[in-house]
Amino acid sequence: MVVQEQWKRLLWLKQPFPDTYTDPNFHKQYNELILGQASVRPHSSYRSVLLDLFQFYHTIINAMLLYIIFAWFYHYKYNPILIASCTSLVSLIIGNRSVPWKSSVIIIFAMLTLSPVLKSLSKTTSSDSIWTLSAWFSIFYIISISTLESKTLPTNILFSNVTVLSSRLETSTQVFCFLLICIQVNILLPTMEKYLLKHRMKLPHMICVVCTHGTVYYFITKLLGFAITIPLGISSLLLLFVIPRYYINWERYYQQGHPILHQWDAKTPILD
Repeated sequence: MVVQEQWKRLLWLKQPFPDTYTDPNFHKQYNELILGQASVRPHSSYRSVLLDLFQFYHTIINAMLLYIIFAWFYHYKYNPILIASCTSLVSLIIGNRSVPWKSSVIIIFAMLTLSPVLKSLSKTTSSDSIWTLSAWFSIFYIISISTLESKTLPTNILFSNVTVLSSRLETSTQVFCFLLICIQVNILLPTMEKYLLKHRMKLPHMICVVCTHGTVYYFITKLLGFAITIPLGISSLLLLFVIPRYYINWERYYQQGHPILHQWDAKTPILD
């Protein structure tokens, strides 16, 4: 009686089986998983992935507001006092219960002292170097605030970015207003949004989000035209609504630890 050799999961070993051979144990284990209603579903839901991705996208939009504010002062020569007063008034009416204003007053007086100093920093550095450095600061800021629980490092990176951009402004008043608005947009605004979400104030939170994204897309349209805004908007929609589907598909069929793939895919390569 000839005993058939058992198939082994070794690519380097010559075995008397065709290349298309499928071990019966694979079908058996697969059927057991299906019949036993084993958990092959993804750990994340489409809604949770969508919300996480939207939060990352919203962080990018908030970071872009910094450059819009800078362009208002540097390129368009808008009145810095008027803009800072309007943003401060809005922040005072939405965020009077969510923001520790005692600390904010201390920060404002500190900025009044530092504004002349920040204006003179990096004056000898070329503008091209400033733009490049600021772009890297923004990238590091988005990554750090999206991945780290502590906000100390993102805040320091944000302040460094504001510092290098401030050196391109003309007056100490512009520098002070730029600092004040950037703090309101990148620190106080996220704090207010968390407060609104925590207390389930969906309408005010939605208004904040719509105003933020509307401001960014309006400025992009004004500066670059609809030829850039429309592809950018379509790409954003694809990012938010299509990528979560691909992520869930990957988590269901390809993620390490899958009940089937975990048993049949080699964890580490075997070298001869």
